[in-house]
Amino acid sequence: MLWLSFLYRDTSEAGDVTKKILEDSLQLAPSARDVKIVRDVCAAVSIRASRLASAGLAAVIEQTQRKSLTVAIDGTLYKKHPKFHDLMLTSLKQLAPGVDVKFMLSEDGSGKGAALVAAVCS
Repeated sequence: MLWLSFLYRDTSEAGDVTKKILEDSLQLAPSARDVKIVRDVCAAVSIRASRLASAGLAAVIEQTQRKSLTVAIDGTLYKKHPKFHDLMLTSLKQLAPGVDVKFMLSEDGSGKGAALVAAVCS
């Protein structure tokens, strides 16, 4: 997933970072079309992953019947991906309209730590 984050950060017109990763890591000689396809796939995978994560969260949020809450979140994808936070918020606004959700990063890697952060914030 780390590659996904690097590739998603590539905002250059020609996809210079994407091209270099494909050349260096995979020993490929990508064309401009190849680079565009890889970038499009990374964007699609990122959006889908954020929607899947948000769907489960929206179901739990619906059960709480709260209008505002803080969710402790952990994981390399959330932490390293430049747009994952924003993608999840966008999805949650569609799936749980009218609910104000805030995310708090829990970097300790355990469920107990995430639960503690959520308890402290609420």
